[in-house]
Amino acid sequence: MEERVRDFITENGLIGLGQTVGVAVSGGPDSMALLACLRSLVPFFSCSVACVHFEHGIRGQESLDDADFVSRFCEEQGIPFYMSAADVPALAREWGMSEETAAKRAREAYFNTLVENEDVDVIATGHHSDDNAESVLMHILRGSGIDGLKGIAARNGNFIRPLLCVSREDVMEYVRDKGLHYMQDKTNDNAEYTRNFVRNTLLPQIRERINPDVSGALNRLSAIAQEDSSFILGEAERVFPECAKQKGDRVEIEIGHFLGFSPAVEYRIIRLACAKLFVTQDIEKAHVGAVIRLAQKNRTGTRVNLSGGLCAEVEYGTLVICFAARRVNHSFCIVFDIEAKNETPFGDYIVCERAEACDFNNKDPYTAYVDRDKLPAHFMFRTRYTGDRITPLGSGGSKKLKDYFIDKKLTREERERTPLLADGNRIIWAVGHVIGDDYKVDGTTKRILRMNYIRCGNIKEETDRGEG
Repeated sequence: MEERVRDFITENGLIGLGQTVGVAVSGGPDSMALLACLRSLVPFFSCSVACVHFEHGIRGQESLDDADFVSRFCEEQGIPFYMSAADVPALAREWGMSEETAAKRAREAYFNTLVENEDVDVIATGHHSDDNAESVLMHILRGSGIDGLKGIAARNGNFIRPLLCVSREDVMEYVRDKGLHYMQDKTNDNAEYTRNFVRNTLLPQIRERINPDVSGALNRLSAIAQEDSSFILGEAERVFPECAKQKGDRVEIEIGHFLGFSPAVEYRIIRLACAKLFVTQDIEKAHVGAVIRLAQKNRTGTRVNLSGGLCAEVEYGTLVICFAARRVNHSFCIVFDIEAKNETPFGDYIVCERAEACDFNNKDPYTAYVDRDKLPAHFMFRTRYTGDRITPLGSGGSKKLKDYFIDKKLTREERERTPLLADGNRIIWAVGHVIGDDYKVDGTTKRILRMNYIRCGNIKEETDRGEG
């Protein structure tokens, strides 16, 4: 077995020279075999081995006994030992998921921390080919796509699986030959856990009634799916720059171009966009399907929420993937004082001064000339309200402010953050865009007021949209 594992590690580049491998050891036969096997290969790879253990708080004293067993073994063998613990049942309730899923998430988070802290370089887990077969079958039964059929990868981020080239029977034979001691996890016999039912009930019946080599068949399917998925992903990565670009903490996808690709490529483009924002966990096919349907409808302002705090929304022919929680609340409302400096909560402000003449050729959207005597005695400096209306300069007709903004193709965030001077629901000046025709300087004007909006970097410059 050691030779097969050595060749598998080499072929897949799982361990680099001089690396420290953190072996995830539960105390069961698979992980104890993995630890022994990798220790025997230390001279070949010029690497070192440490042991990492996570106590889940699920099985009471039995779980504590497992931790003690692994700890004592490492102490006797002089193996560096790292351990952490969590109350997984409590986490499962808090996170709204099964104990199986919560245990996996908490365990992997701890192991990733060990890599980030440079205690180890990679984490090796004891998954073998029968584990992979179980995973593939479970994904089939759940209606998974091709990515689910890939099964367990030899490498996934910080995690490597050196035993995928051997079966459970091979592992148990190795344990017997080496005289390895191990602990028995009684929950492995509990059919309430889906994987245990698949392993202990479903697969044995398939072997008996349908295909004695069902594990081999499922592993071959896994290999084919990995090849096909890799090809499609490569195609998605190739065309991604053609239709998508990242701007800070958002990815913008041009919908017309995006919808020209095959559904398989579209699916992976969305997943790539999420990965650009470092969100890969829990982005499932249902989420991606909802995003694609959103793009197909292509209605500005529509939106769907994804996992990891992400959302997808349509902005004038562009599909935007961004963090919903990072949307800034730009709303404010203060009484405007012509004689004072009128400041927004974000540091921008308006100051007014009397002007001798109106610059009718003014192209600065952040400077406005108005008739001082047409202004009401009191008006507000604020962001938009429902029901706001404006008569854009030179238009001769009133319209909803929302419709004006949409006609100008402002995004939802741009509409929300645009400062306004307002007399009730009548807009005097939409800063950066247009003044109301009712307040313009004309032949009857006696006093001209020049308003200057001073920006501190919070309002995007839109000089091509300014009017008046």
